[in-house]
Amino acid sequence: MKIATAGNNPQSHKAMRCYGVAVILEAVAMLGAIGTPALPPKPRGKSPGWTPGKLRLRKTRFSIVKKTATPPRQKPSVAV
Repeated sequence: MKIATAGNNPQSHKAMRCYGVAVILEAVAMLGAIGTPALPPKPRGKSPGWTPGKLRLRKTRFSIVKKTATPPRQKPSVAV
């Protein structure tokens, strides 16, 4: 792997620093050579849906549970 150089001019010293576009181009070249640890992007937009051949069933319906009628409240008895 080559290290970034200041240019192709034979008079330029190899220890010179690179700035701007040269750094970006070298960084892109290095990433292309060594790869990147990032995961590939997830697909966006339309979802893939059900896999072909998978059996789809309707969800089970349960009966409705209703509350029972509450008896009317009694008035508290007053001690005489």
